[in-house]
Amino acid sequence: MSSSKQVASTIDFSSVLAAAVHDMKNSLFLLIQSIETLSDTLSPQDTKAREQVASVHYEASRLNTNLVQILSLYRAELESLPITVDESFIKDLVEDVVGSNALYVSQKNIEISVDIEENLSWYLDNELIYLLLNDVIINAMRYGTSKILVSAH
Repeated sequence: MSSSKQVASTIDFSSVLAAAVHDMKNSLFLLIQSIETLSDTLSPQDTKAREQVASVHYEASRLNTNLVQILSLYRAELESLPITVDESFIKDLVEDVVGSNALYVSQKNIEISVDIEENLSWYLDNELIYLLLNDVIINAMRYGTSKILVSAH
């Protein structure tokens, strides 16, 4: 009996949880790809189905972002969060975030404008800033009305 308690006490549940989150994130990514493929097959006239698919895509993307954030927090706690600072072009980064939300944007008739100088760059961790910008844009889409302006100077 004491040997089973000893085995149980050596299990690192945060590592088990991180592995499960990583697996969920991978499955969710495949689901998001399938949703995008399904969206491409729907008739433009089938607005109800297109709206439902866009909503499911939006929620799956939100879940994926949350899982990435959980993994980042786990890695930060282990002090193994890989921070990769490199020069990034801000307009490209913002356009990537906007593009990843294109299905939801088009279905909800939201207009996103980007006002960023072509050669504006900064030294940053592209992945972490992507997650931050994605959260900002998702919140703007969820709580805004019809237009979003993203600008940087």
